[in-house]
Amino acid sequence: MPDHPQTTASDKVATTDSDCNQRRDLDAIEGGAGLAEADAWEHFDRTKTETFRAERLRSLAISSPRHRVLLEVLGERAKQDRKWGEQNHGSVHLGSQGMIASADRARKLCDQLAACGQIAWEDVAIEELAEAIEATSDLERRKELVQCAAVLVAWIECIDRRDRRAAKVEP
Repeated sequence: MPDHPQTTASDKVATTDSDCNQRRDLDAIEGGAGLAEADAWEHFDRTKTETFRAERLRSLAISSPRHRVLLEVLGERAKQDRKWGEQNHGSVHLGSQGMIASADRARKLCDQLAACGQIAWEDVAIEELAEAIEATSDLERRKELVQCAAVLVAWIECIDRRDRRAAKVEP
């Protein structure tokens, strides 16, 4: 099928109605909603996928730092899927609960550290992970894991900001 007349340079891989719908789904993912990355990519053949990724990377080069971090996370998930295939582990291993502070203890520690200005990203991440481990339903666990993922993205963004600031200061 020929290219649609309204197709832009960054949309050249979307050449059919189905491709256009899938492209819209991928755009929704990068906006924070929608399909899992692996599910979205499986709809493209390898050539279109590589072209799409290259175009998306170029377009994100002028986008926000958060988009770049999320793109890295999606890329890492794709690598994990290629290496391990679909993984369906249990949600919580009873033995792991003793390896991390209880959610209540982690929450109290975060509150204390925040009150004296000593909180670190690891404290917040551990609190969120502890809450996910102690969740009593998959719905609650999913909510906590999304919060944990958001904290980890924020932590990466903070590292990137420090790196950018340090690069500006270096002679």
